[in-house]
Amino acid sequence: MRMTVHDERTARSFQVEEAPRPSGKIIFPDGNAAFPNGNVAFPHGNVAYPNGNAAFPDGNVAFPNGNAAFPDGNVAFPNGNAVFPNGNAAFPDGKVSYTNGNVAYPDGNAAFPNGNAAYPDGKVSYTNGNAAFPNGKMICTKGKMACATSQPLTTGR
Repeated sequence: MRMTVHDERTARSFQVEEAPRPSGKIIFPDGNAAFPNGNVAFPHGNVAYPNGNAAFPDGNVAFPNGNAAFPDGNVAFPNGNAVFPNGNAAFPDGKVSYTNGNVAYPDGNAAFPNGNAAYPDGKVSYTNGNAAFPNGKMICTKGKMACATSQPLTTGR
């Protein structure tokens, strides 16, 4: 790498070629360091890699496609989606999807893999058409006020 050096005694500037260090690493006047493998390290601790990835001192990693990985195992995507180490996922609209198939919505509603649903007011609707209410009453598909269901509210949880 060529750099300009200013000699204050003679008030002249001249170009010099910086010699690589024995390791092949080149350290620039601004403190950046280039390595033979193409990595570039910066004085504040960030590292850029030839494939476009970047690593930061706090353990975060950024990828050229906009994805980001964090030391706690979380992964974030440019569209706002996030995946957690346990496999659960969160979405920009506030919805959370669990590995057991349950889905929670920001308005308090919940859906279960067997098709049943729960609502913030305590009501539960079943795929067979039955509904249960917080006061303990149920409405059946045949319109009766009391019925039994063999369907669990949720599975896997």
